Amino acid sequence: MDSKTRVLTALNHEEPDRVPLFGEGIDSAPVLKKYGIRGMSSLAGTLKWGRFIIGFRKIFAWMARRPTTMKLVGKAFAQFFRKMGYDTGIAPIVLSFTKIAFPSAKEYADEYGRKFIFSKIDSVGKEVDIAFYNGGYFDTDDPEASYEKWGLLDPDHPTRAAAYVAAVKEARDDVYMLPNLVGVLEGSWESFGFSTFTKLLYTRPQFIERVIRDRGDFSVAVAENMLNLGAETFIIFDDAGHKNGPFLSPQQYEKLIIPQIKRVCDKIHSYNGKLILHSCGNINQLLDLIVKAGVDALNPLEPGSGMDIFQIKRDYGDKLCLVGNVDPISLLTHGTPDMVDAYVKRLMQEVAPGGGFMLASGHTITYSVTLENYEAMMAAGRKYGKYPIQIE
Repeated sequence: MDSKTRVLTALNHEEPDRVPLFGEGIDSAPVLKKYGIRGMSSLAGTLKWGRFIIGFRKIFAWMARRPTTMKLVGKAFAQFFRKMGYDTGIAPIVLSFTKIAFPSAKEYADEYGRKFIFSKIDSVGKEVDIAFYNGGYFDTDDPEASYEKWGLLDPDHPTRAAAYVAAVKEARDDVYMLPNLVGVLEGSWESFGFSTFTKLLYTRPQFIERVIRDRGDFSVAVAENMLNLGAETFIIFDDAGHKNGPFLSPQQYEKLIIPQIKRVCDKIHSYNGKLILHSCGNINQLLDLIVKAGVDALNPLEPGSGMDIFQIKRDYGDKLCLVGNVDPISLLTHGTPDMVDAYVKRLMQEVAPGGGFMLASGHTITYSVTLENYEAMMAAGRKYGKYPIQIE
């Protein structure tokens, strides 16, 4: 099978030739070095040092809005996921720089109005540049005025189609490229900062509801544009939980967020497409709502936040394709290759049979993940994931 067929078979709860290896973000310096790939630290370093060049900000903003630039980015993403040996990859059509601001010498804001600050982090003994989320660009004395001044996002910006088409062309049949969307919860609160967002939720609920609806309108329109270009499967990033539970109560989530997720699902399903929801944190209380909205697959089922993939398989395995969930901290950072191998083996024994499963980490391949444990996960996926599953 090629990657697309393999992934779609799993999403349809049928058994492909083997369990698909789900492409995800990789920040571990040893992993990137081994495969000769430059990660997000390269972009962070470019922005960090480029800000000292006279006129750099205007030059960067101009270049980032060029379709030619995003063709190169889309192509680079496809090359990245193919080189890593994944079956899926992310086509970067949102979270780009169709809008960009530099609030200070050490910060920038992306098109959603999320601020990032330049810093450094240790990645398995190597210091690398990173841009940390540092609050919302609209977190001002008058958040509503800041939001209005920024303006709505443009779903038809030519960079989006350029990135997707280039990614698909470069990936060929080796990697199934998934256009990325941003969910209405994460895409709203990060623009204001969580404290300001939650205050506005109670003091100016109509405004926040409009922001959420704006984000939903944007996602639906972007999805339709990509569907018309041939896209069939999307991933939407919308973290809804912290370590112990959801950010919003199930009642608030059902009222504010689920209608917008359903709108996106309905649009994609009208083209016979599929939607994968990526939500970190403990979202056990939201699973019924997520299924009701029409989500086809759930990622990453973060084990460190209490997401028990084995129980979720029993409860929702006929409704959700499960994508995950090798713990990036307890196993991929602090474990051993043998421990990683044993856990992947268990996933294949208990979650993979019948289809509806793709292998990935329980978050991303974070800065602390060792090369040995990462390669053990990938090797175990190929070793134990062949259908029919026959593991002694």
